[in-house]
Amino acid sequence: MAGLLEKVRIGFLAQAHSVLDKIIDLNSPQAVREYTRELERSIEGIENDAAEAAGHVTTTDREVHKLMGQIESYDHAIDAILSSNDPASTDKARELQVKLNGFKQQFEAKQTELATAKETADAIVHSLSALRSKHQSMVQQLTALDSLDKAAKDKERAAKALQQAAKISSMGSDISVDDLASRIQARHDVADEKLKRALANMDDVAGKDVALTQADADIAARRARLAGQKAAALQLPSST
Repeated sequence: MAGLLEKVRIGFLAQAHSVLDKIIDLNSPQAVREYTRELERSIEGIENDAAEAAGHVTTTDREVHKLMGQIESYDHAIDAILSSNDPASTDKARELQVKLNGFKQQFEAKQTELATAKETADAIVHSLSALRSKHQSMVQQLTALDSLDKAAKDKERAAKALQQAAKISSMGSDISVDDLASRIQARHDVADEKLKRALANMDDVAGKDVALTQADADIAARRARLAGQKAAALQLPSST
C-alpha cells in the first residue's frame, strides 16, 4: 500500500510541478488568461486530491490506534495465560502469540503507510498552496495586462485621431488668411462701387422723370394761357 501511495505522490507532484513550471508569455493577455484557467482546473482537481489524502491519513491513523489496542490487549492476555496454572497455557499462549505477531506486523506496515500518507497529504497541501499563490499572481498579472492593453488602445485611438486632425489641418496649410481677406475685400470694393453706380443711375432716372413731368405741366399751363389770350382777343369790338 505504501508503494502505491508513493507512486501516487510522485505522479501528483509531477503534474503539479508541470503546471507550475510551464513557460508562458507574460506579455500576452491571451496566454496569461489561458494559463490562469489551467491553474484553476488544476486547483479544483488537487483540492479533491487533498481531501482524499487527508481522509486517508485519518483512516490509517485510526487503524494504527486500533492495532495498538489489539497488541496491548493480546500482550496482557498472553501474560495472564502464562501466569496461570492451566496445563494448556502454553498452547493457548502460542495461539495468541501468533495473532499478536500478526498484529505487530500489520502495525509496522500501517505505521509506514501512515507516514507515507502524511507525507503525501503534506506534499499535496504544499503544492496546492503554491498553485493558489501562482493563480493569484496570474490574476494580478492579467489585471495589469488588461489595464495596459486598454491604455494602449486608448493611446492608439488618440494617436489616430491626432493624425487625422493633422492631415485635415495640413490640407489648409497653403491657404493664406491674409490673401483670402484681400480677395474678399476686393470683391467688397467692387460690389460697393457697383452699388454706388446703380444708385446714381436710379437718381438720374428719377430726376429725368421729374423734369419731364414739370415740362409737361409748364406746357399745359402755357397752352391754357395762350388759349385765354386768343379768346379775349375775339371778344374785343372791332374799330370802325
